[in-house]
Amino acid sequence: HVTGAGRETVQQYVYLVAVAICSRLKKRWMSWKPPTPEELEQIYKGFRDRRGINGCAMTVDGTHVPWWPDDASVRAYFCNHKGWYSLNVLAWVSCFYTFIDAEIGWAARVGDSVMVTYSGMLQRLQNDREAWLGKRGFVVGDGGFGLGDMMLVPYRSPSNKMQKYFNFCISSTRFFVEETFG
Repeated sequence: HVTGAGRETVQQYVYLVAVAICSRLKKRWMSWKPPTPEELEQIYKGFRDRRGINGCAMTVDGTHVPWWPDDASVRAYFCNHKGWYSLNVLAWVSCFYTFIDAEIGWAARVGDSVMVTYSGMLQRLQNDREAWLGKRGFVVGDGGFGLGDMMLVPYRSPSNKMQKYFNFCISSTRFFVEETFG
């Protein structure tokens, strides 16, 4: 080890830094107010220019950050579907590669849809949908989400070329999240 610190020590520090970033810098660097109508039009345009999806105001998706829990009694909850230990992170992202909101620290076994259900961003969307999404706007997510008419998701089993192309366009639009994660 370059630092001389053990693996668990480094992972614990990574976790503490991530929590500190979310708790201390979130309010400074992530939007806590809805976009203006003019900003929302620019956001619609940015998403539309990617693959033609008109009305997308933000995208949401999750990712895993490697992490080894010290407590062996909870370790199983942090073993993700790929077999390694991680924290689940959920991000709401604009077409400008900026985080609108993020949730960090969920156990790897917790699905993205559960994190969305309990997220502060969903509460803000439900409290003032039009301010955040506009009259015609929506959030693009993957097939694991089910937020009714607020969320645009791909077809579960596309049966024709149009549905397959639609899924391709949704996936391309949602990729803003992946690119923002880096």
